[in-house]
Amino acid sequence: NYQEALRYIGKLPFEQAESNMKRYGKTLMHHIPEQTTQLLKGLCTDYRPSLEGRGDREAPSCQANSEEFIPIFANNPRELKAFLEHMSEVQPDSPQGIYDTLLELRLQNWAHEKEPQVRSGQTGGRCWREYSSWAGNVAQ
Repeated sequence: NYQEALRYIGKLPFEQAESNMKRYGKTLMHHIPEQTTQLLKGLCTDYRPSLEGRGDREAPSCQANSEEFIPIFANNPRELKAFLEHMSEVQPDSPQGIYDTLLELRLQNWAHEKEPQVRSGQTGGRCWREYSSWAGNVAQ
């Protein structure tokens, strides 16, 4: 059961959870994308094993390198976008690859829009403004 596997990984110490997500993340993403994305968000921001009934609730938090998990989102652009947006909002100093991938994803979405006003560039400036804003945050 994929839900149980993900729940189990979420209880592991940081290093083991990180290793298992790198190993099994693509499979989990294929079967339970939203829950897998949630665990990856936590793993890359403020990971603490879910302790369900254990006494030590003050385990130190750890953060994985978010760029290393981007390949897990292959064939799942909706969850990739959610992950990248979360990382850019929660950690403005995220690696440049997070911002580059998010920009690329948004430009691909923009290029594939079917509405003529979108394709003609009337809203294309929004992507550039958002990227410029993010790039400014990263540079600070």
